[in-house]
Amino acid sequence: MAVSGTPPSFAQAWKDTLDEAGIDDATKAYLVARSIGRIGTVALLAKDTDDFHSKVTDKFLTGDTIAGFEHKAAGNNDVLRACMAHLFEECCLLYSASRQPPPAVQGSVQQAPAAPSAVNNTKVPKELPAGVWNQQLSRYNQITVGGQSRRFPEAMLIGAESVLARVWWEHTSSKMYSPIKLGEIISKRSFTAMGDVNYLATARQEKTARTLVLTAEDTIGTADDDIFDPRSSWAVSDALESIKWAFIFIDLGSETSIDTWFLHFSKLIRTRPRFLDAIRAYWDTASWRICMDMRSGITFEAATAAVLVDIVWQHEHLFSKMLSSGKGHKPDDHNKGDERPSKRARTSSKGSNKGQMNEGKGGKNKGAQNDVCRKFNMGTCQNTSCRYQHVCSTCYKPGHTTSQCWHKDAPPTTKGKGKGKRGKKDGKRSDPQQQQQGAGAPPS
Repeated sequence: MAVSGTPPSFAQAWKDTLDEAGIDDATKAYLVARSIGRIGTVALLAKDTDDFHSKVTDKFLTGDTIAGFEHKAAGNNDVLRACMAHLFEECCLLYSASRQPPPAVQGSVQQAPAAPSAVNNTKVPKELPAGVWNQQLSRYNQITVGGQSRRFPEAMLIGAESVLARVWWEHTSSKMYSPIKLGEIISKRSFTAMGDVNYLATARQEKTARTLVLTAEDTIGTADDDIFDPRSSWAVSDALESIKWAFIFIDLGSETSIDTWFLHFSKLIRTRPRFLDAIRAYWDTASWRICMDMRSGITFEAATAAVLVDIVWQHEHLFSKMLSSGKGHKPDDHNKGDERPSKRARTSSKGSNKGQMNEGKGGKNKGAQNDVCRKFNMGTCQNTSCRYQHVCSTCYKPGHTTSQCWHKDAPPTTKGKGKGKRGKKDGKRSDPQQQQQGAGAPPS
């Protein structure tokens, strides 16, 4: 459809496209009922013609009940499919043309050489293109479930736009896919999974801002953010959840294939928490395999499905490492999930106030350790008047949980074992929570 002169309004352009594709009144009414009333909506609704038929045409042919009224095509099905295919392809062409920059004005001004622009196109961007953020959110939110519009969790990705920009550029332009590291998003986003301010990102940004480096363009800039390496099961699960939403935002594949892929890793973490290091290494290896397959033109659905059914490959890169590592590392409190604490831990928790009173008698930091809320650090405490402290069980500071604590990488301190019999000398008795966490507490 060639359009010359002043571009028509969106409504007129949509009407002209429907008429040119030969869409009848019944089909137009069905599209209106489905809230499909713009050229861009049709172009972004499906990846290709077959996908558009699956999402729109086939439902109209078999009958689709919307608001109590059944919309069903009447007449020749082949003709309808041809008209719908024409409509989809025409909308894709018009939408693609509308996204292109306007042509340069002919005149005496010399055109810029093409070589520099080619170089700039190969540079990995740090920001998303204008309009992409709202476009992708609207694409997700316009789908209704049970009559209610969905809501994309923007807080999971806000602040990590540089990561999204890279993946978007790889998916839509370069096709040179590269994996997202586990801690890449959670170390940059502005909020935690619980909706609190991510102090981990703030501290790393302040550290990076003080470091100047010489960039590839021979200019002075700040160093790239160092990536947080999650080591607890809760932190790894949080990292995988953020990457899953990044894939959905980019539309890397169908939501079903993305959910299936990340459910595979969620099951591994829940059933084999002692082999967390092997699972983290398996994520890196599997991600590179997916990226290399997609570089060769294989879709995300096909690439992930091939990994999930390849038991021999999984044994080579995952289960063999689990067997060679023996029993694995001892899981921390977060790896135990909702297990019932031991009798000694429950006794120590009840006597936390007593330990705090005896702090000056040799029980240093005893009360502070016992008063830490374990459920808060596990992200499950819903008590607004909780008698325990909502602080990190690693560094005993507020504002974050132990899975988000950046003090985990600090060198361990040596702590002597408690003396005395059980029930006596609370100040010297070893704290069960400290035993489970190892030497993660700050030195006295």
